[in-house]
Amino acid sequence: MDPIVGNGKYTYKVDETWAHVPEWLELKPAAVSVDSEDRVYCFNRNDAHPVVIFDPDGKFVGSWGEGLFRFPHAIRIVQENGRDVAWVCDEHLQQFYKFTTDGKLLQTIGERGHRSDTGVPPDDFASSAWQKVTHGGGPFNLPTDIAFAPDGAMFMTDGYGNARVHKFSADAKYLSSWGEPGTAPGQFNLPHGVWIDRRGRVLVADRMTDVRVPEHRVAGHDFWDRDQAGDEIGMPLRADPERTPWGRAAKISLLHIVLNRAKQHIGNALRDRNEAQCSVFRPLPCQRCPALISPEHAAHRR
Repeated sequence: MDPIVGNGKYTYKVDETWAHVPEWLELKPAAVSVDSEDRVYCFNRNDAHPVVIFDPDGKFVGSWGEGLFRFPHAIRIVQENGRDVAWVCDEHLQQFYKFTTDGKLLQTIGERGHRSDTGVPPDDFASSAWQKVTHGGGPFNLPTDIAFAPDGAMFMTDGYGNARVHKFSADAKYLSSWGEPGTAPGQFNLPHGVWIDRRGRVLVADRMTDVRVPEHRVAGHDFWDRDQAGDEIGMPLRADPERTPWGRAAKISLLHIVLNRAKQHIGNALRDRNEAQCSVFRPLPCQRCPALISPEHAAHRR
């Protein structure tokens, strides 16, 4: 059955036929991103096929990275000097890697296997390890995501074994960190996703405390806490900025970002669905016009 998610004006229907996954390919997606040609890259928890690529219509293109990763967690495709590069985060190796989009390693940040001191036992890789964090530490301890500022600076969330966000320069030099365990302003429980919005603000998705958005001063940065939706932050498709690929609960989904709390509704609908597959969330007809959501209709949908 195709679930309907959302409510009121913001109602979506899942299309579970979008991705044409070969029968021989086991898909356990941790995250997705898109390149400048709208190809979708899935960071897959499959040792033989960890980076899986689909074209915009869901056709399987190929894969790379066999044997390179231990526990895939995040992937971001960004433009660098006019070309696409793929940044990935391996949570259990405590490292971030930059690759060409066909799998050539270009750069590594973090010491392989080294875990910073945060109070978490060094042999604890469980998803509940965040509950044992007693204090913030340096990079890295079970990191989760990466985002890029307009000047090239990088922000990494360090969440399952830490409670911090780290900032690196465009040339990968460590600059600063902030965050301690807790729910007060400037604190995190499980910083799980990060994004830079069009105004240059750092949005941090705390899996246990909702999204944190800048408002007050903490360690030289402006932050505020605002109730947003869920624990993931996706990347819009360039050809259709109203849509964003989103990976969660062993699925790949494509959703329209004009839905204010899309991830909350979709996350609730999918939380108990454990099968691995790729999906597209398509909006139902707009209540004020017969067309589906498109950029020209988005203004009255916000």
